[in-house]
Amino acid sequence: MKIEHIGICVAAPISMGEWYRDNLGFKIIRSAGDDIDGVSFVVDGEGKTILELGRLPEGPPLDGRSLLPLQLHIAVECEDPSAEAERLIDAGAELLGESPRNRYKGEKILICDPWGYTIQLVNRKDKLRENK
Repeated sequence: MKIEHIGICVAAPISMGEWYRDNLGFKIIRSAGDDIDGVSFVVDGEGKTILELGRLPEGPPLDGRSLLPLQLHIAVECEDPSAEAERLIDAGAELLGESPRNRYKGEKILICDPWGYTIQLVNRKDKLRENK
């Protein structure tokens, strides 16, 4: 088995999909509706991980700002987390700081996107995937 996608009920699925495309290099593979009752499927730059950003009319979206940053976060691997954080802040993200739990080597910076959902910018010197 493998993960087909991860779905998150968010406040603005169409706008978020576009922001993730424009600023994280994700690709929108499917989008329908609007920010009130819509969905965006986005895939990471390697085409491996799909996020479903959706909004359900029968219930409230997940309130990212009410969660602790590591309760729900999207970790994005990048070469220079500090530089990427600065670039993303210029695009509307907010700096949360260094990851408070850093048991593994590497730099990890926490930001939140313009809707309050946490993104962890990661450059690991010891790849977790090596621990099989």
